[in-house]
Amino acid sequence: MNQWLLVTGAGKRLGRCVAIMAATRGWNVVVHYHASKADAEETAHAVRKNGMKAALLERDLSDPHQAGAIVQAARKSAGSPLGALVNCASIFEWDDAQSFTPEAFRKHMDLNALAPTALALAFAQIPSHAAITAEIKKTLAANHMRDGVHIRLTLTRGVKVTSGMSPKWNRGGPCLIVLAEWKAPVYGPGGGKSGLKLVTSSVR
Repeated sequence: MNQWLLVTGAGKRLGRCVAIMAATRGWNVVVHYHASKADAEETAHAVRKNGMKAALLERDLSDPHQAGAIVQAARKSAGSPLGALVNCASIFEWDDAQSFTPEAFRKHMDLNALAPTALALAFAQIPSHAAITAEIKKTLAANHMRDGVHIRLTLTRGVKVTSGMSPKWNRGGPCLIVLAEWKAPVYGPGGGKSGLKLVTSSVR
């Protein structure tokens, strides 16, 4: 297989188990940690004992806005595209009704909920609206299309080595397909000659 997997929080508990199990199944592992360097080094050692490669990555996931930079750093550490992501990093700070604070809530939500979501979006390399618009313009220009064009957009599940739904066939992030074709309007009276009529409603 020789693919790279990024496991966050791989120094301890579930993250370590995931990293080692992945190594037994042929995955190289980027071992992410924040404060548990010694534990992360033990995880990396266990990965290498199973005949696979391991790379250490120290990053703080408490700021979800850094997710993109973390994924890029993981790719750089691996020296290769990432084939999968498993989020295991988390915090479990004790509190009760008297000690609970809004700050503590945000701290837990940032690391345990927002960070995994942001990492998943960064890992997937989903194109931005600006990037999609640029690709549409490039496709239209290349085909000298200015009017009477129907465009279909498809965002695939990922570049695969063969057909099938299983994630194990993925070898990269999603692929944007811009399919532009000459097509006259077909909606509205008279075969679309009057165009589309937009109706809005305040009642749901």
